[in-house]
Amino acid sequence: MARFASVAEFSPAGTVIAPGTVNSNPIKTEAAKDARAFVHVTVVGAGATLDIEVQISHDLTRWATVAAFNQITATGDYVLPLPEEKLGTHTRLRYVGAVDSVTLQAVLEKKTGV
Repeated sequence: MARFASVAEFSPAGTVIAPGTVNSNPIKTEAAKDARAFVHVTVVGAGATLDIEVQISHDLTRWATVAAFNQITATGDYVLPLPEEKLGTHTRLRYVGAVDSVTLQAVLEKKTGV
């Protein structure tokens, strides 16, 4: 049975996403068998919305969206499972904020064994 063996940080605690588009740190995921993206939202400005897409790349230049969280409008913890077929050589989150800022932390927990 595979175990979640490592955690890598997309965005550190206290990351502020202002209205607009921001990309997280890319994480190498080529050996992962399964993963989960965790987003911990601590502050949501008045009327703020946040769309989060999971993107993959094989060359860190061209990115494709493979999954998305439901739109975030409140503080809390959000989890998005990512099976092996949704992981590329590298994975990142793309944040698209509107109206006001959102403060968060996002991590990727990866399974690497069988």
